[in-house]
Amino acid sequence: AISRRDQLFDMESACCTCLAELSYDYTNGQTIIERNGIYLLAILLFPENEDHQRLEKYHHLQRNIFRTLRYLFSLNKNRDQYRRLLPTQIFELFLSVGNFQRDLNMYKSMTDAWNSISIDDLTKIKLERLQSLNPKQEATRFIRDYGVYECLGSGAFGSVYRVARRGTIMMYALKEIDNRSLTTDSDRSLGQQINEVKIIREELRHPNIVSYYRIF
Repeated sequence: AISRRDQLFDMESACCTCLAELSYDYTNGQTIIERNGIYLLAILLFPENEDHQRLEKYHHLQRNIFRTLRYLFSLNKNRDQYRRLLPTQIFELFLSVGNFQRDLNMYKSMTDAWNSISIDDLTKIKLERLQSLNPKQEATRFIRDYGVYECLGSGAFGSVYRVARRGTIMMYALKEIDNRSLTTDSDRSLGQQINEVKIIREELRHPNIVSYYRIF
């Protein structure tokens, strides 16, 4: 008889296969991404214990998860999520597979590499890296209606943060210009701020920038 645990793994694998097939359609894929699909799939990559880590049924599930995540990666404009989740070696294997590869055997090497990580280290990745993908985590503070989740970088005139609008899960990059870094001369200070805005708009023409939303 098939154990309830194996039945659960089979059901989750079937769901992953269904999501992967749906992801062939761009609109479907975007819906999965916007409904927090990457985070929910990634949770299943983490074994409950060392026994699960050794089970072929669970390995089969993990290969299905990696395939579905790789399909979504091909459609996702926010690819930094994957870099935050996956250790460098596994991320390189993840990239090397290519787009929309159906054969589950192509995901075996990254699954094996993932399972070579100790349970303790996987737990650390889960606590530190996975939670950075969780849109339901508590914001550290708010800038207007945008909750701040992570500082992506800082410069002479301010910092760039990963943010989400209050009550939503869609992530944005927000640059906050720090008035304290500007001179006390009001005319000159205003000129510096205008110049910084011009620079921001010029940078937004970069091909890796998806959209410019608003300034306030």
